[in-house]
Amino acid sequence: MRLGKSRKKTRIDNMSAAAYWENKSEAEYEHANEYLHGELELPNHLEIRGWLDRSFDWSAEGNISSDSGGVARVIGSRSKYCQVAVQTKKEAKKEKWATCAQDALQQAALQLIYAPVADDAAKTLQLKAMLGKLKR
Repeated sequence: MRLGKSRKKTRIDNMSAAAYWENKSEAEYEHANEYLHGELELPNHLEIRGWLDRSFDWSAEGNISSDSGGVARVIGSRSKYCQVAVQTKKEAKKEKWATCAQDALQQAALQLIYAPVADDAAKTLQLKAMLGKLKR
């Protein structure tokens, strides 16, 4: 008989616990959005808009809503709903290396184009020297 009692659903205010907490969280998101909307209207808090991952448009056409996915977040948030992605250190390092390599190749190409060279053998030696510098 005890097993039957443990399977009884928990109810809060004549609703299932899941429905109660979903309604409560939606109400809290709505209060937070209203508060943020009021703060963003103040003239000395306009720079806060630059820290948010989306424009704060509370109108019917806007992208702000009262649920976990539609709330504006701070740029760099790790939330799966954040609309502005921030690079990891590894990605930033890889991008830096790619940019440096591209710049070096561009400089080498410009030097080859504008450097006066007597023949093809000299061009080959000059190119090998430049590529050797790139590998270091």
